[in-house]
Amino acid sequence: MKTLYAILFLCISSSLSAQIQINYAADQYFKKYGYVKSAELYEKIYEKGNKSKKVLSRLGDSYYYNNKFDQANKWYNELFTEVPKAEIESEYYYRYIQTLKSLGKYTEANEILTLSKNNNKGIEFDRIEAPKINSEETELFENITNLEINSKYSDFNNIIKGNQLYVSSTRPKDSIKKYRKYGWNKQPYYNMFKVSMDKVIADTELENLNGKLNGKYHDAASVITKDGKTMYFTRDNSKGKRQIRIDGKKVSNLKIFRALYKNDKWQCVKELPFNNKRYSNGHPILSPDEKYLYFVSDRPGGYGMTDIYRVEIKGEDGFGEPENLGKEINSIGKEMFPFVTAKNEIYFSSDGHTGYGGLDIFKSEIKEKSYTTPVNLGNQLNSKSDDFSLVFTEDLKKGFFTSNRTGGKGDDDVYSFNITDNDKVCEKKIEGYVYNQITKKPLPNAAIQLLDANGNIVKTIISDQNGFYDLGVVTCDKTSYKVYASKTDYNKDSLVFTTENSLSKIELEAFLLPKEIKIDANNFDVHINPIYFDFDKFNIREDAAAELNKVVKVMKDFPEIKLRIESHTDSRGNDRYNEQLSDNRAKSSASYIISQGVAKERILSAKGFGEYRLLNKCSNGVPCSKEEHQLNRRSYFYISNNPGHIKVKNQVGE
Repeated sequence: MKTLYAILFLCISSSLSAQIQINYAADQYFKKYGYVKSAELYEKIYEKGNKSKKVLSRLGDSYYYNNKFDQANKWYNELFTEVPKAEIESEYYYRYIQTLKSLGKYTEANEILTLSKNNNKGIEFDRIEAPKINSEETELFENITNLEINSKYSDFNNIIKGNQLYVSSTRPKDSIKKYRKYGWNKQPYYNMFKVSMDKVIADTELENLNGKLNGKYHDAASVITKDGKTMYFTRDNSKGKRQIRIDGKKVSNLKIFRALYKNDKWQCVKELPFNNKRYSNGHPILSPDEKYLYFVSDRPGGYGMTDIYRVEIKGEDGFGEPENLGKEINSIGKEMFPFVTAKNEIYFSSDGHTGYGGLDIFKSEIKEKSYTTPVNLGNQLNSKSDDFSLVFTEDLKKGFFTSNRTGGKGDDDVYSFNITDNDKVCEKKIEGYVYNQITKKPLPNAAIQLLDANGNIVKTIISDQNGFYDLGVVTCDKTSYKVYASKTDYNKDSLVFTTENSLSKIELEAFLLPKEIKIDANNFDVHINPIYFDFDKFNIREDAAAELNKVVKVMKDFPEIKLRIESHTDSRGNDRYNEQLSDNRAKSSASYIISQGVAKERILSAKGFGEYRLLNKCSNGVPCSKEEHQLNRRSYFYISNNPGHIKVKNQVGE
C-alpha cells in the first residue's frame, strides 16, 4: 500500500510539475512576443480546464497580434463570457470590437461598445457602422490581381521607382536552409527586394537589394528619392542577439534609417535624428516635392495606437520637428502606410475609421495644413482582413496594395490594380433592403417609392419576403433622388442620394421604426416607469397595473430582451422585515408580468433590496411626509441584455 501511495504521489507531482512548466513556458513566449507558440501552449492550458482571465485574454491577444481575427474573436468572446465585464480592461473591449468588425458583426460590436460605456472603459467610438459606399472613387479600381511574386511568407509592396517595384518580404533572402525566425509569427525577418514592373505578373523571383541594407533582423518599408541616390527605410533597433533594454525590459522598436547609393550599392546607413529607443518610427514616404517625410509612430502625445506624422527635410542631415497630421486623419486605432500623390491626396490604412475589418485603405485631400474627412475606398480594395500599403505609378493609372485576405498565396500578398476611365457613360442600379429598426429583421410588403429632384414619383414597388427591393436603373445625371419606405404601423424612412458620387450599384438600407417607439439621441427611447406600493403592502395597485401593462407590451414588442426586477421599501419597520417585504414586491411584479403571457424564462431575476437604496433623506428616525416615503416604495425594471439600440428611461440614474 505504501508503494501504491508513493507511485500515486509521484504521478501527481509529475503532472503538477509538467503543468507548471507549460504555464511558465506560455508566459515566457508571450512576454517575448512569441505569439504563435504562446497560443499553442495557452490552448493546452485551457484544455486542462483553466478558464482564467489571464489565459483567455492572452489566447485572444496571441491571435490578435498576428492578425488572426477569427481566432482572436473566439477567445475574446470566451473571455467576456467567463469573466465579469467590470473586471475586463478597456483594451480588451477595444480588441473584441475590432475582431467583431472584421467578421462583419456590427450589431454585436455595438453591444460590446455599450458594455464598455456602461462600465466606464473609455472607448471613444460613437457607434460601429458598416462602411457606406457612396463615392465614385470606389469604382476606379479594376483588374485586381494577386501577383506571381507572392510566396507562402509575408510579402508587402513598398514604393515604385522607375520600372522597379520594391517589396519587403519574410522569405529567406538566400538559399541557406537554416534562417532566423521572428518569434512573433514564426516567420523569417523582413528583408527588402525589388522586381521589374514587367515581371510582377509572370515571375516569382525577387532581386535582393545589394549593399548594407538587409541585416539579421527586420529591414523593410522603403522609399527612394527621385534622383535615386537616397533611401529611407525601416529597421528594428535590435543590437546583435539582444534587444534594447528599457527600464529593465527587453524592447524592440522600429527606427527610420537613411542609406546612400554609391558605387552601385547602398551604403552609408545612418539613423535619423528624431528616432527614440522608447517608441517606434517607421513606414517612411516622401511628399512629391520631397520637402517632407511622412511616417508612422506610436510616440507619446498621439491620438491612438499609431499615428501618421510628417517632418520637414532640411538638407542632407537636417530635419524639423515632427508634426502630427491631426485628429481628422488619426483615430484611437492604428493609422499606417501613408502615401502622398502630386494631386495633394494622402492615402493611408486605418482600423480606427469606419471600415470592413482590420486595416482598410482611406483617402483624404490635403488642404494646406488641414485634411478632408477620410473616404473609405470601398470593398474592391478593402476586405474584412488587413488591406494596406497602397501606391500608384507616377501617371496614376496603375498601382499596388497589400492584403492578407482569404484566397491569397501566403500571409500578406501584393496585389496590382488598374484605374478605370472616368469618362465612360454610367448608369446606377438602385436596390436595397427594408428592416425593422428595433429588431433589425427584414420587413416584407413595405412600400418603396423613388422620387426625382422635383418630388415626382418615378417608381413604386413592394419589398419581398426578405425585405429586398429593386428600383431598377437611373442614369448618371448628377441629380438628387429620394427613396421613401413606408409600412402600416411604422414611421416612414427617407433616403437621399445623388448619382454624381456613387458606385454603379447603389445599395440603400431603410429602417422603419414602430410607431409606439420614440427616438432620443440616436437611441430607441422605451419608457418603462417604476411602479409604487402602499405602506406595508406588496399587492399590485391599479396604477401599478397600468404601468406593468406597458412593461408587458415592451416585452412582447421586443422578444429578444429579458428583464431584471429590483424592488425597495421605505425605512419604516426593521431591516430584516423590509428585506422580505421588498422581495415579495419583486415577486408580485414578476407574477403579474408572467400572468399576462410573458414567458417566465425572460425574467432573469426578481430581487428585493429592503431599505438600503433610499432615493431621499428619509432614513431611520428622519421625519418625512407620506409622499417622500412613497417615493421609496417601488419596483424597477431593467433590460438585462440590451442590444444597444434601446434606451430605457425612468430608471436609476436616468
